[in-house]
Amino acid sequence: MYKDLLIWHGVVTILVSLWWIIVPYLKMKEHLVTSKNLFMLGYMNFMGVSSIQAATYWDQFQMARYADFTPRAVMAYIVLSWVFFGVLVLSYKNPRWVPWKYLTFKSVPATGSPGFSLFILLGLFFSFFGGLVLVQLPGIAQFGYLCGQPLSIGVAALCFYRWIQDKSNPLWAGLACSSFAMSLLLSMIGTTGRRPLLSLLLAIVIIIYWTRAQPFTFRYRIVLTTLAAGLIVGQLLGGYSGIRHRVGNVMMTSRSEQARNIVENVRMTVQRSTRPDIMLSSGLLGGDTASISVGAAELFLYDPTWERRPLHSLMAVAVNPVPRAVWPDKPEALGQTFPRDLGQWSFGYINWGPGIVAHVVQDVFWIAVWLYPLLIGTFLRWVDDQLSGYPKNFFMVAFVTSVSGHIIAFPRGDLTVFTINIVGGLVGIYFCLFLSRMFMRNSLTPVSQTTLNPTPVGGAG
Repeated sequence: MYKDLLIWHGVVTILVSLWWIIVPYLKMKEHLVTSKNLFMLGYMNFMGVSSIQAATYWDQFQMARYADFTPRAVMAYIVLSWVFFGVLVLSYKNPRWVPWKYLTFKSVPATGSPGFSLFILLGLFFSFFGGLVLVQLPGIAQFGYLCGQPLSIGVAALCFYRWIQDKSNPLWAGLACSSFAMSLLLSMIGTTGRRPLLSLLLAIVIIIYWTRAQPFTFRYRIVLTTLAAGLIVGQLLGGYSGIRHRVGNVMMTSRSEQARNIVENVRMTVQRSTRPDIMLSSGLLGGDTASISVGAAELFLYDPTWERRPLHSLMAVAVNPVPRAVWPDKPEALGQTFPRDLGQWSFGYINWGPGIVAHVVQDVFWIAVWLYPLLIGTFLRWVDDQLSGYPKNFFMVAFVTSVSGHIIAFPRGDLTVFTINIVGGLVGIYFCLFLSRMFMRNSLTPVSQTTLNPTPVGGAG
């Protein structure tokens, strides 16, 4: 019975997520491509599809070796999931809950101005310097990668945007192609994660949408173009999934070998994206997130030997800038400690996707179940309020493109790791924006302090 209940929970989660994405757009109250909708795509997958898979194939997931699939754990998972979702909706829909909405620049460099060009040059320099140079230096390697890699995607997105605006200009065409290539390089070196590559591929989708989204009106062509581009991204990501662990080894080779490996990886990604058997086994749909969350609920809530740590994930984010050489025992992410505590992994690095509920039950559920969705919802609302300032505030669109993969994967977790990646992307974009504003004040244009729910015009097209 409780397995059927978990299946129905997954089905309803998928339907409710789709409703919150589609209906506001059809009513012309929200744009289709927003940070909230990216988050809900991930929520639908990792909280909905994954729940169905956990109930159907529990014995095939590795979590079945460490925790029983009990009715009390399933009920705790379902109840905490819906409480989390309810607070998320309330925090997003109530603007009074968004204190961060005032923390934004009142003016930004105008598109096509010297300040805009300076931002591009600064972004190219710091993304290259951070992503390829600083990552080689002990102590600041993480900072260089966290800021440099997403910044490269944001810069590529803005170059692509200017190329769309001025298709006859070979300079922007060259910058768009070269920045995309550099970002692809940073996305495939030293990591086996799919999120950087997903962000880079989605950058094209997001830019295409936002360059065609004004005036704000429902247009079938925009929807179909966005969906078609999204399907192509999914195909390429599925192909990359089959070789991503091979990709992570390129940092251990020479520079020339790295270049050859990347060319081969791109070729294999395109080739594998056309293989249906590989696509179905790529792990893009669902996965083990729900099974890990149910197992974590059984252990952290009902097994007294498992330690609950109040707001541990939030603390891990706060102390992350402190080098581990200074603080060897500083808090680690749940995705790293949980498999190690289970005995699944004893050395090296591993990062599970434990899901939202696993973080909630570890971090003392009666605090985390309302605080975490409150913070997430207010942040997403702040981002989407800034998106409504488009086309003048195109830099927030660049930020969303730079971390879109992390936003989608956020419901999967690890929350600590993805929060740090998102903050790194924001720091990189805003640092270059601050410098370009400081040196090119004559290029600034005011950004209207609009809110969500833009006023629709026109009709369907």
